[in-house]
Amino acid sequence: MSGNDRVAGGVIASGSPMTCRAAASALEAGGNAVDAAVAGVFASCIAEPILTSLAGAGQMLLHISGDEPRTVVVDFFSDAPGLGTGSMKEPPDDFVALHLDFGSTHQEFHVGRGSAAVPGCLFGLLDVQERHGQLALSRVLQPAIDLAEEGVEISPALAWILGLLAPIVTRTIEGKQMFTPSGAVLGAGERYFNREMGPFLERVRDQGASIFREGPIAESLLREFGWPHGLLTPQDLQQYRAVERDALCLEYRGHRVYTLPPPNAGGSYLEYGLNLMAAQPVPDWQPFEPRRFELVCAVLELAEHHRKPLELRPSRPEDGDWESLRRELDELLTAPGPRKLALKPIVDPAGLGVTTHLSVLDGAGNAVSVTSSCGESCGNFVPGTGVLMNNFLGEEGINPGGFFRVPPGERMQTMMAPALVEAPDGSWWALGSGGSNRIRSSMIGVLSSLIDHQLAPAEAVEGPRIHLDESGAYVEAYGPG
Repeated sequence: MSGNDRVAGGVIASGSPMTCRAAASALEAGGNAVDAAVAGVFASCIAEPILTSLAGAGQMLLHISGDEPRTVVVDFFSDAPGLGTGSMKEPPDDFVALHLDFGSTHQEFHVGRGSAAVPGCLFGLLDVQERHGQLALSRVLQPAIDLAEEGVEISPALAWILGLLAPIVTRTIEGKQMFTPSGAVLGAGERYFNREMGPFLERVRDQGASIFREGPIAESLLREFGWPHGLLTPQDLQQYRAVERDALCLEYRGHRVYTLPPPNAGGSYLEYGLNLMAAQPVPDWQPFEPRRFELVCAVLELAEHHRKPLELRPSRPEDGDWESLRRELDELLTAPGPRKLALKPIVDPAGLGVTTHLSVLDGAGNAVSVTSSCGESCGNFVPGTGVLMNNFLGEEGINPGGFFRVPPGERMQTMMAPALVEAPDGSWWALGSGGSNRIRSSMIGVLSSLIDHQLAPAEAVEGPRIHLDESGAYVEAYGPG
């Protein structure tokens, strides 16, 4: 947890103190948790550059209190582009493979304008603010506008990620000027400026979502990311809408856990994990207790086993099939001979992921948990805006069936898994994580720590985590920072 703040009538946690301050200013101005979350995410696009972007995408989970309380998801993840083009027989011409070294692992990403999916973040933030916020858009945007003018001090964690992603974010002249102003990549303690973002946000204040649908910025967006360089079309921008759905509600040891419903993959993994773990005895709490790690690994192995090859999420069982899955888990955990986990300690901050999260609770009982990302970015900017474009079409992790297989206009799947928890005493927790494929295990582990072991939120978040992939099990010895 890089930033957290308590303000009169609210609690905020985010990836940056500057994001927290922007959210807090909305609460102090009389806004609700939605106003604070929207103000915070706009600010995070400057305070946490390359972790998120207004041309990225996200998922917001919100609990609206009052006489008729409800908990809903606002899905503003990306659609696959290409509406109105028919089927394309060849990929766009700017789709480039890059290998990045995360220290504990290596990963290939595809970047360039051809890796850009339909941007959802700006549309989603404006939509949720209009529907559920209380403050004027101008007030919500002001902290981000101020931050763009003042600049941002690069934190050590952000410096590490920026150094890692430098081959991507400095592909263009704009990127070089922004992230290597003196020739070297910005380091911890140096100041980052995005001088085009402030004027762009002022235009957003006046024009709203139409800025990405019509007029000069929309036209330049289509020239930059349309055919032959990319797949974006006018129909993609005109027809994109944030989707509001009822949240998925899970019962776990007397607590109600709300998360994303299908088709999102992250919520499906939480559903699998918590439903299976609920039938298991609570393992002892020790920071590196093998039974805890083995249980999380076994749950993830089982979920992966029941995942269709072309989908990110495990196949949702019929109601009567949970008992059969619990028996499978028992067999996995009690197979003859101890299950040997090839634990590999993670000693770098790779677990931070190129994604960020913001949680807000206000004094009126409203709660928001929002995760946003632009992938690693495609390396190109929306001209004249300072806004980095996403590379969701180039992320192997969210394209399990291969690249360019998702039909145009279809909402892409994501591992994001923001959650809200209602405790038996009526109190609420809001939590979420970045980390790509590590989101599912991070969330399952932290929820278990909060509920099974009754740890304080900071202790649960800062405790070690287990992650599983095809190469083995990884222990992330996490901590404050």
